[in-house]
Amino acid sequence: MDYRNVRKTLIITLVLNISVSVAKGVVGAWAGSVSMVADAAHSLFDSVSNIVGLVVVRFSGMPPPDGEHPYGHGRYETIGALFVGALLFLTTGIVAWEAFGRFLSGAVPEITLLTVAVMLATIGINLGVTLYEHRVGGKKRGECLSAR
Repeated sequence: MDYRNVRKTLIITLVLNISVSVAKGVVGAWAGSVSMVADAAHSLFDSVSNIVGLVVVRFSGMPPPDGEHPYGHGRYETIGALFVGALLFLTTGIVAWEAFGRFLSGAVPEITLLTVAVMLATIGINLGVTLYEHRVGGKKRGECLSAR
């Protein structure tokens, strides 16, 4: 696997995920939209996944099998993919919990042109990140990129 390109992809998507998280968090807090703030937290979890991926790629790219590591270091990638999957599972639970609470409270978020514009822009960025990671992850056969 070309760990250098995978690392580059993870860094690019980390910057984009942090940007999306900040945009949603700031505008969501300004508009009083709990759902946007929750979505900002979800994007922050994506950033954490990128950081986990960077750590895993660092260890996975270590030298091939030796006396201490008869299977090499590639197993770190599988462990990282498992961790990212657990983060996604946790995020799903948190978002479901928040959505259920909002449903029961009957609260209605304030929808403005700014909130719609930010959500549309971040949806576009997230779609681009997903397609980019899928394309690179498929080419490089990277479990950390494919797991996201």
